[in-house]
Amino acid sequence: MSSNVTHNFDLWWCFLTAAVSTLLTYPFDIMRTQFALQGKEKFHNSMYSYISYTMRSHGWKGLFSGIGPSIIGIAPYIGLNFTFYEGLKRMIIVDTKQSTDNQVITVIKTGFIGGVAGGLSKLIVYPLVFACLNFFKLQYFTLSHYFNRIQ
Repeated sequence: MSSNVTHNFDLWWCFLTAAVSTLLTYPFDIMRTQFALQGKEKFHNSMYSYISYTMRSHGWKGLFSGIGPSIIGIAPYIGLNFTFYEGLKRMIIVDTKQSTDNQVITVIKTGFIGGVAGGLSKLIVYPLVFACLNFFKLQYFTLSHYFNRIQ
């Protein structure tokens, strides 16, 4: 397998793992957002309360509502982050077996590379994340049954 094919294969694994991790953790993100938006008077006092109410009223679909935009936002971010990180690491850090740098300098370089990779990824993907957040806000505020029960 050539280096380019291997790199593209690794990139797709990055996208896939980001999508799967988002899928597995998305109900917790929804719960966190719902708890944060409740205000002083709590409609849901526990995770069990939220999950049982959501499953009764919306089914599984309620726990994963809005997952599409989230996956569209996070998969490219993680994929680009790993791609930038690996590319920058190849340019900045030479083979550690042949390097004269001590471990502290290598850790500092690696941290710097990670920060730059994350910043570039976020800069490119931020418009998608912004659209996702606005979609979720719109969706939340159209669910008037929450507000009727809270008030």
